[in-house]
Amino acid sequence: RYNSGMTAVFVVRHPETTWNVAQRYQGRLESPLSERGRLQARMVSQVFEGQKLDVVYSSPLKRALDLGSELARVTNAPLRTDQRLTEIGQCPWEGLHLAEIRQRYPELYEAWYHHPDEVQFPDGEGLQAVHRRAVSAMNDIQQRHPEGSVGVVTHSVVIQVLVAAALSLDLRHLHNIRVSNAGITTFCGTELSGGLLELNSGYALSQSPVATAAAQNCATWKRRRVTQ
Repeated sequence: RYNSGMTAVFVVRHPETTWNVAQRYQGRLESPLSERGRLQARMVSQVFEGQKLDVVYSSPLKRALDLGSELARVTNAPLRTDQRLTEIGQCPWEGLHLAEIRQRYPELYEAWYHHPDEVQFPDGEGLQAVHRRAVSAMNDIQQRHPEGSVGVVTHSVVIQVLVAAALSLDLRHLHNIRVSNAGITTFCGTELSGGLLELNSGYALSQSPVATAAAQNCATWKRRRVTQ
């Protein structure tokens, strides 16, 4: 158990899904874990097994909730869902493959990857809205649990905006913050600002087939740019 008189919040991105593999954008839509994603979920759960978490919070989307439920089980912690932890709403892109998005929404695509802070997805969200709800959720978690350890399972953009808030980074730098499937980002203290301890740790997956695959994919992640 991590306990130094302050909150330790372990924020985990959901495991890999079949849509991640297919470069298909998920947003608020549901998609199943891939075979590798199921392995990632097992390995992350093994790291936390036997440890003490006071509570596990999860996005209500199944790809996150599957892991959240398992973390709650192995740590004997209560599980709570929070809509504020769900992925960014990218309404017109959701369900489309990367190639389709580039073809059908070229201007929006370029804007999202060059000026993400200026993008408002039609019938969806902008980063400012995600920032407000994600920071609100984290503030509530840290205030409810001034000591002890908390698990959070959520999505890439949510984690990216939390990291940006902790480091006082402008949201235009969003895509410079790398968040991998099943990566663990740790925040400490009762305030988000200055509270980032560790970003996107792959310790749970080290020395495993998952880690090997991640290393092989590292050289191509910027080109693929599938962040949901």
